Amino acid sequence: MSERFPAKEADPALVRQLEEQIHKVHGESLPFEWRSGEDTLFGPYPTLLHSPTIMPAFWAMARASISPNSVKPRNRELAILGLLSVIQARYILYAHRLISLKLGFTAEQYSIGLTGVTPSDLSEEEGMAYQLGRTLADLKGPLSNDLWEKAIQKMEKKEVLGVVHAVGGYAYIALLTNVNGEDERFH
Repeated sequence: MSERFPAKEADPALVRQLEEQIHKVHGESLPFEWRSGEDTLFGPYPTLLHSPTIMPAFWAMARASISPNSVKPRNRELAILGLLSVIQARYILYAHRLISLKLGFTAEQYSIGLTGVTPSDLSEEEGMAYQLGRTLADLKGPLSNDLWEKAIQKMEKKEVLGVVHAVGGYAYIALLTNVNGEDERFH
């Protein structure tokens, strides 16, 4: 794969800023790779690096939407898993499989979730987070009242909105990732 957005073409100050922001959002000990050497970036990071006017707003939204004050970490990851069962984004699948394992999910639960089946051994709230992720990934019109009522019976409105923001954010991240082209390293 030829890189569409090489790091070597970007302002070195932006590369440093990108690295700082990745660690602010995901912590110092990342469970996933985001770069190879100095020149190759993975996932959404190359496209972000070449979007300097967008990058600050992206990181502000990322920090807010993955905050435990917005959505519980396990619900967030289940919603992202639901999204990934509908759309194809190999790098996000790679990174969030590792994040999910750190949160206590099993490899089997993750694999089952990718098939479109709600993983077993989840709370009702967690199962709803997964189902919302699947539904929102393919939503082409208003969310049905039936699903809305089921969702707010199993989780607080604030948590439902947190799931909505997480899925919307990761749908955008998937777009940024896929615009960069297919990356065989994450098959």
